[in-house]
Amino acid sequence: MAKIAGFFVTKNTVFQMTIDTKEAKGNPYLSDEEKKKRRVWIEETVSKMVKEKKTRMEIDAFLAENGIEVVPLQSNYRLNDDVGIASDKSTDITMFDAYAYYDNLLREYIVEGHMQWKRKPDYDSTPYWYYDITQEGEVGGYEGVGLEVEYHENTNLVDYSLVSLNSKGNLYRHRNADDWDRHVGVTYKVQDYAEYNFVEPSTWRNWDYTFDSYHIYTYWTLDGPIGRLGIKHRYGHTWDSTSVTSTSIGWPGGISFTFSSSSNRWDAVSNPAYWVFY
Repeated sequence: MAKIAGFFVTKNTVFQMTIDTKEAKGNPYLSDEEKKKRRVWIEETVSKMVKEKKTRMEIDAFLAENGIEVVPLQSNYRLNDDVGIASDKSTDITMFDAYAYYDNLLREYIVEGHMQWKRKPDYDSTPYWYYDITQEGEVGGYEGVGLEVEYHENTNLVDYSLVSLNSKGNLYRHRNADDWDRHVGVTYKVQDYAEYNFVEPSTWRNWDYTFDSYHIYTYWTLDGPIGRLGIKHRYGHTWDSTSVTSTSIGWPGGISFTFSSSSNRWDAVSNPAYWVFY
């Protein structure tokens, strides 16, 4: 039974595990409905535990009890972490490192990207998205979200999902991708919304935002070794009258967003993590 060595590489540290290649080709004994339920459970569990500020160690331990192994990273959540001026540059957010798991039930790899809006270091911990809100409802036009893996003929993208959350932890599922590529990844074009619910005068806490954070999930099978592939995710934010008009993904080029205007928008991308199988 052939085996391949699996690594995830971040910075200068490499961790190794060995996975049977047969176990990376999907579980033929699960129905499509059973696979769907499993993936939804994974997405909701991870997204909510992160929002509840559970540590990755706590999340990983819980998933391990349910047959899901971490494809190891030395550390994660380390990217683009500078505070910027609200609505002026993409450093109002944190683009975390891509994270990876192997599900022994699905027999698939799960590669996830996560974004979180930052809070201003003031007395009220005001989130930076608050400064883009002028009224209840749509906040500008569409947002763009995508996750890409460098092209290799042995990778197969078999499913994907985008989950966004507001600051209270309410979860919004986005299933309809704007574009996808079997060997590279997926992009979304999604409308974001401001929500109003009076709490007290003169505070941002009367407002919430359906894109306070997101998790983009991709599910992969492998036909064999893939060498060393970079993984990153991208977020395009708009407000006022600007919108993401189209997204695309392919190779070469990876993720691309087209905006309706050069103002009232920015995009941010995570630094790559590396998925290595020889």
